[in-house]
Amino acid sequence: MDKGTDKELLQQRQRVEELLKEVNETQSDILDLLNRNLNLQIKNEEQYEVFVETVTQLIKSEHLRLKLELVNTAILFTVGLFLFYCIVHGVI
Repeated sequence: MDKGTDKELLQQRQRVEELLKEVNETQSDILDLLNRNLNLQIKNEEQYEVFVETVTQLIKSEHLRLKLELVNTAILFTVGLFLFYCIVHGVI
């Protein structure tokens, strides 16, 4: 082979090595991004679970509050009926 061909082959080999290095760096960057994305997804899922649990607890407490309000209303209504009965029948 002549010197020109050897020189071209050497340049092409160096260029291929540079390209492979760039490909490896790009792959590493992509893996880092995928890892960060996965970590963010995990955090989002954990935050979503906390959010769902919080909303569930709020709904349960509101449900309990409404039940207590209903019981209080029923008691007041019953006392009112009793007083009305007493007044109508002259007990009071």
